[in-house]
Amino acid sequence: MFFSIWKRILVGETTEKFMNMGLFDPYMVQRQSPTLRTVRMVEKTLRDGESLVTVAQLKRALPRKVHHAALLDILDYLQEKKQIYWSPKGITWLEEASPALRRIIAEGYRM
Repeated sequence: MFFSIWKRILVGETTEKFMNMGLFDPYMVQRQSPTLRTVRMVEKTLRDGESLVTVAQLKRALPRKVHHAALLDILDYLQEKKQIYWSPKGITWLEEASPALRRIIAEGYRM
């Protein structure tokens, strides 16, 4: 009993010290990566769905529930791969874009 109380105090102080140094993020410890099946499900839903959807509309359109953090990870991944465009107005699927279209998007002005 006595040892477990001291263990909690020491671990708590150490965790707080590491968090202050930027070496420990408690949210990343409990988070798991989405599966390939989930990534493909989101891709298919975006590809076959409407042209512009919000995150809430996308969650409702998915065939099964997806954890919000996992969905945001998937959307970040798809945006890095230049398969979607994610703006404050919503998310849109980019077809197999030609290099000219990619250049226009990269050099374009934000409205």
